[in-house]
Amino acid sequence: MEQNTHEKSCCIFSQGLQEVLCDEERLAYLIYEKVNEMVSEGIDTFYFVAIHETDILAAEQVLVRRVVIQKNDPKKIQLIAVLPYENQADKLNLSWQERLYYVLSRCDEVITLNRRFNGEFYQTCCKYISEKCSRRIVICHKSEALTSEEIEGQIIIAI
Repeated sequence: MEQNTHEKSCCIFSQGLQEVLCDEERLAYLIYEKVNEMVSEGIDTFYFVAIHETDILAAEQVLVRRVVIQKNDPKKIQLIAVLPYENQADKLNLSWQERLYYVLSRCDEVITLNRRFNGEFYQTCCKYISEKCSRRIVICHKSEALTSEEIEGQIIIAI
């Protein structure tokens, strides 16, 4: 029986984290490991809310995983960006703007929900992608130590 896109999709978003304030390399590694785990479980589509630095870092890890092709089990991995409004990148510093534009240029689809800023843009984006996905990777602030655990079908990467 074939699975629908919903069952094979994962959304990635940061909760309450706007900047990468910890060891970026270590966080990237943790995200990559969880993305790889999802791919091995059959997830083939990743949605991300393109708002914060941590969201961009997560999307970069999906792109890294997408180029890893295993001969015995090749997978086509899609990355879909959800922008809350046009010109969202203007809120980022130049370095992160460039990283976002690079990621967006490699996405399979870029969805812009609004033309202008809306006070509830983040909640709107999270709701939009959550409705499309059966699994979630949530990056949130928990403590100074980097840990990862799974809670109720969500993979939590707490930093």
